Amino acid sequence: MDQNEIDSEDKQESNPLWINNESKIDDSNKIKSRKNSTSYFDSESKNEPVKQFSDNSKSYNLPSIDLLDDLKEISISESEINATAEKIQDTLSPYDVDVEIGQIQPGPVVTLYGLKPGWITKTKKEKQFDSDGNAITDASGRQIIKEVESKNRVKVDSIMSREKDLSLALKTPSIRIETPVLGESLVGIEVPNPNPGLIGIKSLIKDSSFANLLSQNDSLPIALGKGSGGDNVTIDLTKMPIC
Repeated sequence: MDQNEIDSEDKQESNPLWINNESKIDDSNKIKSRKNSTSYFDSESKNEPVKQFSDNSKSYNLPSIDLLDDLKEISISESEINATAEKIQDTLSPYDVDVEIGQIQPGPVVTLYGLKPGWITKTKKEKQFDSDGNAITDASGRQIIKEVESKNRVKVDSIMSREKDLSLALKTPSIRIETPVLGESLVGIEVPNPNPGLIGIKSLIKDSSFANLLSQNDSLPIALGKGSGGDNVTIDLTKMPIC
């Protein structure tokens, strides 16, 4: 063994990062050989036309919806709806928040109660004066004082600030208050139903909104479920931003 080989071994043992120049040359030769080799994508096959497959979709029939099961829809009773509406009014009344129950839309999971803000009636005493600013007195010489009523609409904030009180009175962990709802000047309160119902996909597909979309060309109808008011929600996927 000559002195150069001994020095090379000593360098390799003392420095783990030491690189043998001969190995670099071998690696570079391997890289050159790879570049010179012909890959699959460089072959003549990439210039061949793409195979066309026959479109048999026109002869394809969709499976019948009779294959799906019918689910019994659980609905909230009218007595439960009226009891909840009355409890909402009784809970807000002690806080001088007068409301009228407008539209009610029961859904499979929650029921939407539309509240119409009422009026707050206040009376105040006002001293009476004539057009010249002189006090108007009675026969005994006392100034006449009249009670004047004023009406102010209940503020929406006064309803929304009672969310926790309503949740406690209705014995539900959470309610949702939104405004406006139902296309009218109403404050909506969503209250969970005591017995939430299941929504079957069969009932959604049989709905007219789904059938109308399905009859249109180039449409991809998707039945999402039911809204808070119990109406079926169906969309056309081709009109969504992702498409």
